[in-house]
Amino acid sequence: MILHTRVAHSAYDRYLPLGWQPFPVDTSSRSAQMQTTYRNAVAWFDELARQIVTAVRSKTDKPIWFILTGDHNELLGEGGRWGHGQLTAHAGEVPVVVAAWNGATIPEPWPSRLRCRPTHYELGQFVAELLGWEVYSPEESPRVLYTNGPDLGGKAGWIELTRRIAEDGRCDVVERLVPPGRHP
Repeated sequence: MILHTRVAHSAYDRYLPLGWQPFPVDTSSRSAQMQTTYRNAVAWFDELARQIVTAVRSKTDKPIWFILTGDHNELLGEGGRWGHGQLTAHAGEVPVVVAAWNGATIPEPWPSRLRCRPTHYELGQFVAELLGWEVYSPEESPRVLYTNGPDLGGKAGWIELTRRIAEDGRCDVVERLVPPGRHP
């Protein structure tokens, strides 16, 4: 099952049920209002995810794998940027939740791979692996990732990223901007 929701897309309060406001909306500035309505949108999405997981778990005793991620991040004023149409090194950093129930397990090395947020391509490889398939592309380079600009066809350029583990144990990326229209 794949679910895509508009709830955490601007204008965030537009997609909330009437009266859903677990966090008070700060109207002191447009920036504060956007940030607090986004917080409410994320809380509503968390509630939707909880309801879906509860419903699915109540209807089967078969193995369940649950992967929750976003299709993009959302800038909330960082560096003066808003929304998700920005080409930045961190545009592909989205939360990932992986869980398993009813005898399903998360095979190694996936728990350790989750130390660095996996890309959607890597999550696709993970799902294929759960289904007994292996996905391999001869174009892959270890630790090299690409983040597209707002045009998925690549006309808005992309950033080549090299992922590494920093000395403090956190995942880090080094970026190299690839100009629009040029393919790596």
